[in-house]
Amino acid sequence: MKSERFATLWNFPCCVGALDGKHVRIECPSHAGSLFFNYKHFQSIQLQAVVDADLIFFVIDVGEYGRNSDGAAFKTSDFGKAFMNKELDLPNPSLIPGTDEEMPYHFVADEAYPLNLNIMRPFDGRNLNNTRRVFNQRLSRARKLWSVLLESFLGNGKYFNDPCVSR
Repeated sequence: MKSERFATLWNFPCCVGALDGKHVRIECPSHAGSLFFNYKHFQSIQLQAVVDADLIFFVIDVGEYGRNSDGAAFKTSDFGKAFMNKELDLPNPSLIPGTDEEMPYHFVADEAYPLNLNIMRPFDGRNLNNTRRVFNQRLSRARKLWSVLLESFLGNGKYFNDPCVSR
């Protein structure tokens, strides 16, 4: 099970995947207006994906307008809709190892994604106690799998620096 690998490899129990998005630079189609213009000040489409603990993509969605945030692109993707409609068939909550407390199965993501019972995001960085600081560190380590895989798969982003031609 994917969650067991996250617990073993990354010390993050009940995690089923790391979710994130990437803006893929494009040459904007004519008459597109500002649909593709993103907050980073270039034309793009969104790539949304989920990676497992063994660095394997198991969900990929490409094509949302660049002007949309990661969270908005997630909500309009097939995966995001299935997630929001509770159609993913996630397992029932499980006991956290070494405790008698249950934890829901979840994806890890950054602050751009909606806070949800099945999406874990970091705590706000202000005034963190030690427990929340450790949680954020572990979540960050599990979440970074996504960018590590993307960089190794696509050669440190060289494919994202040259615009794709959109028609």
